[in-house]
This record gives sequence, C-alpha cells and structure tokens, in this order.
Amino acid sequence: MKDWHDFKQQNGGIEGARAAFEVACENLFRNIYSEKNVQQVEVKRGDGGIDIFVGKIGVEPITVIQCKFFLYEFGDAQKNQIRSSFKKVIESEKFEIKKWILCSPFILDLDSNIWWSNWVKKQSDLYPALSNKIQYRNGNELIALFERYNLYSSIFKEHDSLAIHKTLDILSSITHSSDSPDGISELIDLQAVLFYRYIPEYEKYYLNRELDDLFKTSLKHANCWIYGSSGVGKTALIHRNLLITSSKFYYFDFGAVTITSADVFLTELSWLISDIAGVSLDKSNNKIRAICKMISQVNVDVSVIVIDEISINHELFHSIAETILQITAYQKNMQVDSKKLRFVISTIDSPQKYIGPLRSKASSLFRFIKLNEWKEDLGKLALILLLNLKLSFTKLEIETITKSSEGNPRLLKNIFMNCYLKNAQYAKFNVGLCIEKAKSEFV
Repeated sequence: MKDWHDFKQQNGGIEGARAAFEVACENLFRNIYSEKNVQQVEVKRGDGGIDIFVGKIGVEPITVIQCKFFLYEFGDAQKNQIRSSFKKVIESEKFEIKKWILCSPFILDLDSNIWWSNWVKKQSDLYPALSNKIQYRNGNELIALFERYNLYSSIFKEHDSLAIHKTLDILSSITHSSDSPDGISELIDLQAVLFYRYIPEYEKYYLNRELDDLFKTSLKHANCWIYGSSGVGKTALIHRNLLITSSKFYYFDFGAVTITSADVFLTELSWLISDIAGVSLDKSNNKIRAICKMISQVNVDVSVIVIDEISINHELFHSIAETILQITAYQKNMQVDSKKLRFVISTIDSPQKYIGPLRSKASSLFRFIKLNEWKEDLGKLALILLLNLKLSFTKLEIETITKSSEGNPRLLKNIFMNCYLKNAQYAKFNVGLCIEKAKSEFV
C-alpha cells in the first residue's frame, strides 16, 4: 500500500502534492456529504482560511475543511499556520461556521496530541457553539476514508507503485522467529535490519565508517556536498550523523522532483522552505535573494539545511550548481556569527566535474565528500547483516554475495533479504539464485 511520501512523489513534489491533497480531500468530502454542496475555494490557495466548504456559504453556517500537507514536521511553524487559518475563519464577516475540520497526513505524537487537545479546548471555551466540532483527520484516517468511499486507488495511483515500496511493504509485514543460543525465540525485524531510511532505533545495524567522521568534522568548518551512486548511503549518512550530533536541521527532499531548469529548482525549493520551515512564501522576481530572505526567517536554532536527492542531467548540472553556490554565498554574507548556518547538498554526480571556472568559489564554500568507495567496508556491513539475520553461510558464499553487490550496500541488503526469505521457506536454497533475483529486482 502506498503512503503519503508516495503521494508526494507521484505529484511531483511538495507544491504539486499540496494542490493534489486539496483535490483529494474535496473528492472525499463530496462523497461523505453527497447530499450537500461541497466546493473547493481556489483563490490564492484558500480564501479567508477556507480550502473546502460544505453547505450554502453566506446563507447558512458551513462546515470548513482546512487542508495542510504537513508531511515532515508538526512544530511551532505548523501550529502557527493552524492558528492563523482558524482565526481567519472564525473572525470572518462573510460567513458563519458550524464545524471546522483540519486534514493533514501528519500523525501526531504524544506531545502534539496534547497541544492539539489543549488548543481545541481553548477554542471551544472561546466559541461554545464549536464545542466538539473542531476535528483533526490524520493521514491514516484519511486513507481509511478513501478506501471506504472507493477513492484510494485513483488518489494514490496504486497501479504505479514502485518496486522499492513493494519491497518495503514486504519487509514491514514479515518477521520470523530465530532460536537464540539460550533457546528463547527471537523475532527478527527485517525492516530494521535492512533499513532504507535511518532512524535512531536502527543504530546497531548501521556501519560507522571513516566517511561518517569526515562528514561530521567537515560540517563544523564548511558546507558539505555529498555525492555518489544511487544506493551507496548518502541519505542515511546525512540523517544519521545529524541526528547523533543533535543538530537541528531542515530536510528538503528533491527525490520526487523532475528538475528541468534552474528556475524549476528554485521554485520547488521556495515551496519546500515555505511548507516545512513554515515561513511566508517570497514571490520576488529575484528568486535567489527571495530564498535567502526566507532562509533567514527560519528558526534560530536550525543549524543545517539539507537539500537531498537532487537528480539532474549533465546538461543542467552546471546551472544548478551555480545556483546553489549563489545561494550559499549570499546566505554566508547575510548571516551573523550567532547563526552559522550550514548547507548539506546531495547529488549522484560529482559537482567538481561540471563547475569548471566556479571551482575556486566552490572550494571556498564546500567540502566535497565522495561516498562510492565501500571496498572492505562492504564486508563489514555483510557481517552485521549476517549476525542480525541469524543466517549461516560458508566463507565462499559470503565472498560471492559481497562481490556480487558491486560495492553497493543497497544491493547487498536486497541480496540478504532474498536469502533470508528463501531460508525461511526452505532448509536448503541456492545462494546464486537469490543473487540473480535480487539483481533483477534492484532499482
């Protein structure tokens, strides 16, 4: 089953997903209130705090649906957006409301739920007519409703699922018991051992390398540009080392964005900063200056901005690299000593191949770190996987698996996954066939 990250990807990034989310919610509530007038308000991405309304606006009290595509964070910036939207609605002289529903993919944690409950109580005390009529529909609830009204497949384009997400679904749903030495049955969480996205709970399955230490040291003194082939662990390295050093960072994911020009890159970056950091969108003609002004408004505690998974062709690389250098140079001149903001950039290709005359400027702004070289480290990772998956291989089989991984840790994990699943089915299985299957499925 697809999730909201897939939804973002299939709609071309945050900006596209935000608009598609409003359309999806309109379709949903049109089905829920099939006998009522349900309309989306298109003007300026919502007029007077309304994205969608149910009823005869201006004639009778209406139900207001507010759509917020919060995907990564639910912090002060997002809470301020909620307060602002509600304030516009409740203070409007153009219409009255009888119910206010906030829809967002974000699943609230304990602290966020406490904040929401307290905020709702405060509004209910101020506006008794809305008591028990302010609601939050999270991503799980919305998906359940999409399924109930037969909208899920069309909204999430389920037939277009990527192979990697199918793999993750398998990993998250399958656990097997393995007998530990003391005879106690131990559950093995495949998704944890063979993780794709790093979280602190997976630390014992992460191989700390010299490159991790190089990244942490380099970031203390300069911006960092990480590059390397797909699947070599760029995103995991960035997330892991920022988390363990307790760095406050904003993460802007370009993995789902098709970049066709520097202007497209700047537009998408503007939307990401506005959405994730919760600052007002600056629509000045000078987009680089506008982005830097937006960045200067982010939380003072933020020390790192990550721009990850930038996928661009060779012809565009020079112009995009030049744009990134202009942003970092401009921001460096703007910031004061009390706020030394660092940038972390991630690409597949080496920027040094394309920047040409900009090389000197780039070297003064960035430390470049190549992640392709695993060599003997791949064997160390194989040992971690072997021990935690409780698999038994001969030395020759381990060497064959490691060599077949072609220096790519993601492919190595795919091979181990196939071996583990086969081992769960059969007492004896062919390692070579597992390798072939993993390679054929690898994306």
